[in-house]
Amino acid sequence: KLSGLDVSLIPIAAFTAALAIGVCCGVWVRTNEVLGANPRYFADKWRAVPFFGWLIEMIGVIWVNRGSADLDAIKAALAVLRGGGRLGVAPEGTRSHTGTMMAGKPGLAYLADRAKVPIVPMAIWGTESVSSNWKRLRRPRVYCVIGAPFWLPVDGRAKGTRLDELTDMIMCRIAAMLPPEYRGVYADHPLLSEMLKEGQAANAGGEV
Repeated sequence: KLSGLDVSLIPIAAFTAALAIGVCCGVWVRTNEVLGANPRYFADKWRAVPFFGWLIEMIGVIWVNRGSADLDAIKAALAVLRGGGRLGVAPEGTRSHTGTMMAGKPGLAYLADRAKVPIVPMAIWGTESVSSNWKRLRRPRVYCVIGAPFWLPVDGRAKGTRLDELTDMIMCRIAAMLPPEYRGVYADHPLLSEMLKEGQAANAGGEV
């Protein structure tokens, strides 16, 4: 299920299996065909993984040295965004091994703050059950939902706790797009509760 392909920064959560990378690649290739621009992928260890490394290279990639402040990768990412390009980011830094959302890293908020670009939230779920369904000769269901672009309240100088707050805003926006059982560490976040109430109010208003 796809809705709302737009520009600049695409965060992804609920990486419950490696197959989610393939799903994202397909979405970004389609984005390239529809909007006529070259999406970029902000990756790390996948270069050494057979097939996945090759697949990601095909759509354009900035390789990141995980576990360190990779200044070259940050500069390259900002150059793409400031040049009007789009950049795919996994805000959790890796795929989840629990099948639910993990705490987001501040890198995405930092890029959005410094480049002053909108964020397009993406939520993926169902990939964790693909293998078991195939083994049972069942057709798996994988969902990919792309939300409306939004802007963070940034000033280009966010750091420390402010980056953490902005990260929570991003992750709760993604959590709101996921079924409750996938929301993980954000399931009881006050900001998520506010977003869900606002969404319900908006839906109710549209039905009047």
